Amino acid sequence: EGSDKSELRLDKRSISDKSMQHVIKELSKSDAQKTLRRLEMRHNKMGPLCALLLSKWMRPECNLELLNLWNNSLSDKGVRALALALPAAHRLRVLNVGSNAISDAGVDALAGNDVTH
Repeated sequence: EGSDKSELRLDKRSISDKSMQHVIKELSKSDAQKTLRRLEMRHNKMGPLCALLLSKWMRPECNLELLNLWNNSLSDKGVRALALALPAAHRLRVLNVGSNAISDAGVDALAGNDVTH
């Protein structure tokens, strides 16, 4: 966990679809959607369901400035789910999805060229 309520580090926690439900539940209990600025979730096992849950949590409004999902199990389907939340993430300046199994189609979805499921 980060040093204050504006940063949360959940790196290397083996977060997968099932455990992500618990993470989202805890984030939803707090005012994290308004106060959290940095969410670090590198080196986990986040698949499409994790991305969908995170996307739903980020809407209708999110104040994240940095979302780091480097080296997870994200695919095109997962980043398409994340792309749906991007219009609500007005402050997001850094979205790191490197070292994931994302093709050009996933990149296009993040760029706003294709946000279909």
